[in-house]
Amino acid sequence: MIAVAIVAAVAAAMSNSLAAYFQQSADKRLDTGDSVPLRKVPVLIREPRWLLGQAFDISAFVCQAVALAFGALVFVEPMLVLSLPITVMVRSWSARRRLPGRVGVVGSTLAVLGISVFLGVGRPTSGGATIDLGEALELAVAVAVVLGIVLGWGRTASGNARAVAFALGAGTVYGVTAGLTKVVTGELQHGGVLAALGHWPLYAGIAAGVTGVWLTQNALKPGALAAPVAAITLTDPLVAIAIGLVWLGESVTASAWAVAVQILAVLAMVVGVVILAHQPEAASAPTGEEDDSGSGDAGEGSAHAGAAH
Repeated sequence: MIAVAIVAAVAAAMSNSLAAYFQQSADKRLDTGDSVPLRKVPVLIREPRWLLGQAFDISAFVCQAVALAFGALVFVEPMLVLSLPITVMVRSWSARRRLPGRVGVVGSTLAVLGISVFLGVGRPTSGGATIDLGEALELAVAVAVVLGIVLGWGRTASGNARAVAFALGAGTVYGVTAGLTKVVTGELQHGGVLAALGHWPLYAGIAAGVTGVWLTQNALKPGALAAPVAAITLTDPLVAIAIGLVWLGESVTASAWAVAVQILAVLAMVVGVVILAHQPEAASAPTGEEDDSGSGDAGEGSAHAGAAH
């Protein structure tokens, strides 16, 4: 069954990347500005690219839920880092390039190698997959503090800094959503639909997911694609891993050498993601003109890539 978790997690990473790409492409076509107030939602709904992005968001959630049903949170979530190398490939394709440059290859290699070593050495195991109300309160307070800091920064920032601030908030919320999804899938497996409907994690997970979509939409507004995607890509699994280890009773190999290797693996993932966020081919989503004519300026990304999360 672990193969199902791996395939579903990779599919979720692909869907996440495509969702971000199409959502920002729609935003640039409509020129909705730096934020997405509720009054602009009807405009977005009429844009096919935005709807396609939402469809990929739903696909990502379903695939992630399937992966979490068959694998530990600490096992599944690091694989979502693959969404950024996929974003690089999508960006190369949109700019009519067959392959990303050397920087993209190096960053992708580090990210994938880091994931592989972390999972291979850590050998994550599932825990109880339950959170009581006391633990939920602790988690809620921790998340509220993080969101207060990053969104407070985002309200006063602009451009890429604002994008990264909202992306950090989105990644945090998505990490919590993943933890709650793990709890809900456990309830579905052991108690059926009625068990899930009768407990709070399902409704908290829905609220967190909707909040994450809104934060992501605002994170993608200023124009850079790789910087906010990188922020979400790193924050989501790191928050989810913390929830799995601290609140869900999951575990990884804890010998001194294994912990040291896992830390190095995580650092490799971080470095790989940062490299990918700085490479020009991944730094910006296409404008409508690029999509239609294939003549977008490939050097544009260098102006946006400096604020990678």
